[in-house]
Amino acid sequence: MNQLQSSQLIVAVSTTYDRLLNLKNTQFPRHEALFYVLSCQGEPQLPIKEYVKKIQDIFGEKCEYAFLEGFGLSRNRNAALALALDKLTRKSGFIHICDDDVTLDLSGLFELQKVAVNTKTDIAVGVVSSGDAMFKEYKHESYEISPYSAAKVSSIEMLVSSRFLSENKIAFDESFGLGTLYPSGEEFIFCNDVLNVGGRIKFFPITICDHPPISSGQDFFTESDKVVAKGAMLSRALGKWKAFLCSIAFSFKKWPSYKKHMSLFKFILLMIKGVLR
Repeated sequence: MNQLQSSQLIVAVSTTYDRLLNLKNTQFPRHEALFYVLSCQGEPQLPIKEYVKKIQDIFGEKCEYAFLEGFGLSRNRNAALALALDKLTRKSGFIHICDDDVTLDLSGLFELQKVAVNTKTDIAVGVVSSGDAMFKEYKHESYEISPYSAAKVSSIEMLVSSRFLSENKIAFDESFGLGTLYPSGEEFIFCNDVLNVGGRIKFFPITICDHPPISSGQDFFTESDKVVAKGAMLSRALGKWKAFLCSIAFSFKKWPSYKKHMSLFKFILLMIKGVLR
C-alpha cells in the first residue's frame, strides 16, 4: 500500500452493497490532493467483482475499500476511518466523514482543511447545503462546540484530524447508530469523546457538501427505542447524573415536538430508562 503525504485530504465514505450501485461520478469529484476510502457492508447480491468495478468507475485509482459482513453504521464508519488512518504516513492529515448520498464541494473542503490547520482545530465542523436551501439552520459566524452544542453536529459536517484520532484512539461507539440497539447518538458521543480528552471542535460557516433534505436525527420520538437511545446517549457521553438532569430538561424542551405521539410522563420515563441502561 502506497502511503500518502501528510497534506492529503481523505474522504471516508460509508455505504452498503445496494446503495453502492447507485453512486454517481458527480457526487465524488477526483482531485490530485484528494484520496477516497470506502467501507461497504450488508449482504452482497452480486459477485464482489461487480462492486469493485463500480468503486473503480466512481473513484478511480485513488481509493482504498473494504467489504464488511453484517450491519451497523458506526462499525461501517470505523472501518472507513481505519482505512484512512492506515493510509496516512505520519497520521497528520484530515478526514471528511462522508455518506453515500452527498455531493462534495471540493473548494469548501479544502478551505475548511486550511482553516482547521491554521486554527489548530481537531474537528472542524462545516456547513451542508440542501439544494437551494441549507440542510439545517446554521450560524453565520464561527464558534466553539461545547459538550451540549455537540448535539447539533452531524457526521457529514465533520473534518477530523487524523493525528488526533490516532493518538487518542477515538472511534465511533458501535453500540450507537443505525443498525444497533441504540439507533442514534453516535455523533454526539464521538464529539464528546474528543472534548473529554482535550480536543478542540469548532464550527466554521464554510459549505463542504450537499445533502438531500432528510435527517434521521429529526425523528427522536415516534418509537420508544428512539427515546431510550437519547437517554442512553446522554449517559454514555456525560455520565448518569448530568444525563438525568439533561433528560428532564430535554423532555420539557421538546414536548411541543412529540406531544401528539407521547405523553410527557412516558417520554421522561423512557429517557430515564436509557440513562439507567
